[in-house]
Amino acid sequence: MTRFTKAALLSVILGLNNYYASSFTPNAKLPSLSFGLGEIQSQSQSKTSLNVAAEPSTSTSTDFNAVHVAKKGGRGAVSASQEASDKNLSLGAPRDRPQGGHFLTRGGVQITAKVDPLTFVNKSQNGERSSEGTSVRAIENLVDQLDDSRGVLLSSSYEFPGRYARWDLGFVNPPLEVSGTGQKCTIKALNDRGKILLPAVLKSMEQLHADGALESVVMDLESGQVDVRVVPPAEVGTFSEEERSRQPSLFSVVRSLVDLFGYEDGDGQLGLYGAFGYDLTFQFEPINLAQDRDPEQRDILLYLPDEITVVDKDKRDAWTISYDFSVDGKSTQGIPRNGEKSAFNPFDENDTEAVANFLSRDTPENEFSKSVDRSKEEFKVGNLFEAVLSQTFREKLDVETPPSTLFKRLRARNPSPYGFLINLGEEEYLVGASPEMFVRCEKIAFNDYRPDALRVETCPISGTVARGEDALEDAKRVRSLIMNQKEESELTMCTDVDRNDKSRICEPGSVKVIGRRQIEMYSRLIHTVDHVEGY
Repeated sequence: MTRFTKAALLSVILGLNNYYASSFTPNAKLPSLSFGLGEIQSQSQSKTSLNVAAEPSTSTSTDFNAVHVAKKGGRGAVSASQEASDKNLSLGAPRDRPQGGHFLTRGGVQITAKVDPLTFVNKSQNGERSSEGTSVRAIENLVDQLDDSRGVLLSSSYEFPGRYARWDLGFVNPPLEVSGTGQKCTIKALNDRGKILLPAVLKSMEQLHADGALESVVMDLESGQVDVRVVPPAEVGTFSEEERSRQPSLFSVVRSLVDLFGYEDGDGQLGLYGAFGYDLTFQFEPINLAQDRDPEQRDILLYLPDEITVVDKDKRDAWTISYDFSVDGKSTQGIPRNGEKSAFNPFDENDTEAVANFLSRDTPENEFSKSVDRSKEEFKVGNLFEAVLSQTFREKLDVETPPSTLFKRLRARNPSPYGFLINLGEEEYLVGASPEMFVRCEKIAFNDYRPDALRVETCPISGTVARGEDALEDAKRVRSLIMNQKEESELTMCTDVDRNDKSRICEPGSVKVIGRRQIEMYSRLIHTVDHVEGY
């Protein structure tokens, strides 16, 4: 059984249409939620006047109509929702329901997309929750299937004006899997539908080899996979900083597959979905590793789906979109959408060896606090600028607590913009609910730089307090958080790092902080968040 190192970055979706890329965000566009703050008229600067009659009035009653009420005045700042609407931002949500059709990808693969509507049902509507053909039933079926079938479910259940919308998207039994560690990468067919795609994948990898990004390309017909090896990274100093992320790496393989299956003006949902491990950082940043790595760990795991269920909770719409592919005269049409099933394997309390070796944490008691104390001393003498200490806690899962049950609990108790349940195969799952956007990228037709420039958006989070018992206590805690200089400094540091990273790839002068120390409130926590964009 292989594992991602420590933890994996939430989830990654590389939209194949229009080079849309995002962690947990499909290529999409959505009309925003507008609170109309930009339409509120300010009257504070307009003087009121009192018209006095030339002759004294014989009436003893006051003429209230004599008071002039200003009808025009200043204009308030444009709201985040209005700005998102003006820029046609997606807020991470899917597009309007697509129409389907026939498409030719940039790599020459023919795609037929078929869209089947689902009846949108809100969970509060009793009696229809378990009906076939409804959005709720479709999503719950996916949740249950992910205990024993490869696939992905992404769920956004938190709204924030101009930033997040509510939606679900998921699939099981994808035809292709992309996995890699270090310089090695494998593109594997997971069923007979995937085998139809392998010849196109092989051609794409051979072209990458001809371009000098790969050392070797091997097609294994028996196992139904293409194995490649990326060339070693160039020595630091032989390329400019702007070219660092374009050096040969596992991402070279990902980009090639995006080009192979990407097509313009499509539905915005076909893409590569999965997870990136933290060790992918070493593809670009040469660092001497101090900790041993599991030789069987995977740094990247992505799926190409061929049937996706989408629920747009804001527009109250839902659909399933199915894809068929044609490569070299062979088509996936009529081939069953199936895959290998591997039942969830709970912890066996009767396994004496497993019980003896089980550790509830990876650090001895008090070891973590000692690391904190040591870090403080290193900060004092200037040896450390930033330190991220971590430890892993473990719990046994019994037959009554499969990954789907954990996901359902998180979804109910902690609504968040990024909920996810991913079956990575090989008895490995990712289950979580995160408040933080890793990165969202989408083309913006009209901007200050160039037509259809790619907008790169992030929301660094730093500064956290627990929710109060009521609204008044929440307000007191928000005030204490905003007044805390340590929390402000930490968020400033995170945002500076974020801006520096964007400056490697964005137009000079385009990186801006468009939201500073904004408050996001969740079921149990309150965060301060910055909002940063670049083009």
